[in-house]
Amino acid sequence: MRISVVLCTYNGERYLREQLDSVFSQTLRADEVLVSDDGSTDSTWAILEDYAARYPEMRLCRHGAPHGVNANFYSALREATGDLLVIGDQDDIWLPRKIERLSDSVGDNLLVASMNRPFTSSDDPSALASQDTRVPNVSLLRMLHTSCVAGHTMALRPALLSFVSPTARESIMYDAMLQIVARAAGRMAFVEEVLVLQRRHTASATYTSPVNRSKTLSNILRTVRDDCRLYSITRPAWRRRMLLMLDILSFVASRVEAPGEELRSALEYVRLQLNGTYAARTLFCLRHHRELLHSVERNTLYSLLRALFFPISSASYVRP
Repeated sequence: MRISVVLCTYNGERYLREQLDSVFSQTLRADEVLVSDDGSTDSTWAILEDYAARYPEMRLCRHGAPHGVNANFYSALREATGDLLVIGDQDDIWLPRKIERLSDSVGDNLLVASMNRPFTSSDDPSALASQDTRVPNVSLLRMLHTSCVAGHTMALRPALLSFVSPTARESIMYDAMLQIVARAAGRMAFVEEVLVLQRRHTASATYTSPVNRSKTLSNILRTVRDDCRLYSITRPAWRRRMLLMLDILSFVASRVEAPGEELRSALEYVRLQLNGTYAARTLFCLRHHRELLHSVERNTLYSLLRALFFPISSASYVRP
């Protein structure tokens, strides 16, 4: 199996060398390392040329002007020549067996992903990294609300791109899209192992401050208050997201021989969100509480109470 690493860069001079060093120190080396630069104005391109001169498997592409994160990754994934495309960012550190473990675990699936571990650098003291050691829920229902795995933990087969709806491709981040369509097609594997150290820094395109998820009474009450306030504000945006999910899921359903149970359930959920009563949406959430929450709760009663409130709390996943 031919393996391509697909890396995208934009003004990444600060941490790029560490990322590249970790790529070229893998126990299983890639046949191709494709780096697509989105018109960097710092020394990123010079760093890439330096590495390309030393590593013949490295291939560089460059945009004259920025295309944006999504367009850059999609074009790079189409340009890569491997049978398995291993995605990377410009500022993380891969653990030595990342490619080996993903390659061993993909099987006949279209996508495989793993866990990561966030960390911060001493040169960016304002950045915060939350250490959530729970195994994330990678169900399709959960993915309709939020990204469950990060792009830099993924490896995919090129055929997966044919499951992406052309009318919805630019509407959400590429990694959120890839995991949704792979799971909807019933062909996603997940490695419950940390294979990437994710650098959290304030200049990152995806940086957000960690959320306080402690289960103290004051925090729970504050969360309930905030979610109730958001519910009325974000309903229009939530409806737009569900229409988008309907487009994405329907496109996948049209391309598989027979939609699996998980895809059928997700389509039912989306239609309930668009046209169902509040009671019907609540009953669905209670029946599927294990698939909707971030991870399996040890306390079943607490899990059910969260599911009971989920039709309202789901508002926190979107912004108006």
